Amino acid sequence: MKGFILLLWIIAFSVYSQEPIKRDCTFLGTFKPILLENDTSIINKSKWKVYNVFDSKKCKLEGFQIKGDQICNPKVYVNKDSSITLVSQLWNFVIKTDNVYIYQHLPRSFYKKETSAREFRVNREGVPDGQGGIKFIYDPDIMNFNSTFGKIQVYRTHFGCDDTGRNPLKIVNEKSSLYFKNIGNLLFFEYDLDNNKQKELYVINFHCCTQRIKIYRVVK
Repeated sequence: MKGFILLLWIIAFSVYSQEPIKRDCTFLGTFKPILLENDTSIINKSKWKVYNVFDSKKCKLEGFQIKGDQICNPKVYVNKDSSITLVSQLWNFVIKTDNVYIYQHLPRSFYKKETSAREFRVNREGVPDGQGGIKFIYDPDIMNFNSTFGKIQVYRTHFGCDDTGRNPLKIVNEKSSLYFKNIGNLLFFEYDLDNNKQKELYVINFHCCTQRIKIYRVVK
């Protein structure tokens, strides 16, 4: 009997120690990805297809409004059903092949693990100016990364505002190039969402000052 009671106590403690499912989790609706063919902010010299997976300025769902710094610290997680979620404080964008599903307060138990997305923000460093103040130093640079598409180049330039940088991104290989011109703060990663043995490239462009977030998907 004591053993049975101990077992019940262990189970109860285990359940209690996990993050509870929040009762105020709210599903707002969906945003359907749009194939981009004449977007002037993108120079596409390839056969790759670029989708606007989500754009906060074009999302007209009732109850959806980004305020303050709600998009300034995004993280990307792989979910238990192998979809992915962009988490940004109040907002949770569950990305699947057909739609983006928008939630508030999605519980962490929904996620499996965090992705290894690369992130770039404001390119500046504050140093003493010798007169009791601070001056900012910028270090324009090109960062290079390998991917299944080819070389990814991030052009780190001056900042756009206090908490938003300028980080245009280019993907190049021997036959193709794709250039995203108007990137502020940047997250990017590869992931095989549709499980077809070919990874897609996800580019997340977020501007804290103007409170805008855009998600792109590049498909071979």
